[in-house]
Amino acid sequence: MTVATLALVLASVMTPVSVTEATPAQDVAARRAALVEARAEHAAALKRLASIEARMGESSADLDRLVDDQVRAQQRLSRRAASLYRSGRVDLVVALLGAEDFESFTARWELLERITQQDAAAVVEAKAARERATRSGRDLVRLQERASREMRTLERAMTAARIDLATSRAAYAAQRARIAGADTRPARPAPKRQTKRTGEGAWQTAKASHYGRGSWGRLTADGTRIHADSMIVAHKTLPFDTLVEFSFRGKTAVARVADRGPYTKGRTWDLGPGVIRILDFNGVHMVKYRIIGR
Repeated sequence: MTVATLALVLASVMTPVSVTEATPAQDVAARRAALVEARAEHAAALKRLASIEARMGESSADLDRLVDDQVRAQQRLSRRAASLYRSGRVDLVVALLGAEDFESFTARWELLERITQQDAAAVVEAKAARERATRSGRDLVRLQERASREMRTLERAMTAARIDLATSRAAYAAQRARIAGADTRPARPAPKRQTKRTGEGAWQTAKASHYGRGSWGRLTADGTRIHADSMIVAHKTLPFDTLVEFSFRGKTAVARVADRGPYTKGRTWDLGPGVIRILDFNGVHMVKYRIIGR
């Protein structure tokens, strides 16, 4: 049963039936059947979400490992730079330290004529680690968008089930004795995700807000159309498509920079709809973050 069909069924279930159309017992039976079907879809959505979250857990562990590899590769390059400094090759060190970011750092290192074969291998290793971490981060973004969609499916089903239950109780209180023992309670809500992560990296702390529902459908600064599951964030200066990992109250999410902002003083990030759903984030809070790659 598709989500659209589920919505139609639940909508029809929530519409009161007059006495001339059906007897109270028939209406209650119809509502029970619809609720059973809704609960089956709810269980199926939970199963899909569990599968996605299992894959997210695997991708999350891979990402931690790859980020650690990247950090170690960069540390080896830093130690090599220190060794050059101690050996008196100051001109090379000055050129390297003038790089503004990791990409220009590796580019300058490769272009310097006096680079040794050992240095070249270290640069290749560092770039490969960076690329692997970036690919892993993008895979995790796609999985989190799917998880966000499944969460919304569960939320809609639960809301409809609660409304239907309230309607049934109010309109057919006299019939409850005739269906004694029947379980008409809505299915239990999906358990909250508890994603624990480990790993090293340049974690930082900053204040974040989030997009409102009024932003859905509009285009970001890089041309992305915002939807209910967009794993995007806004930052004032970071290049578009930069992957950033966020941590908030024990939950983590990876998103890409696709917009500019926020422009409220003291805030560093605006989190997209999918990001706040994965993080269970609402309002304005301090978050931890680290740059994964781009």
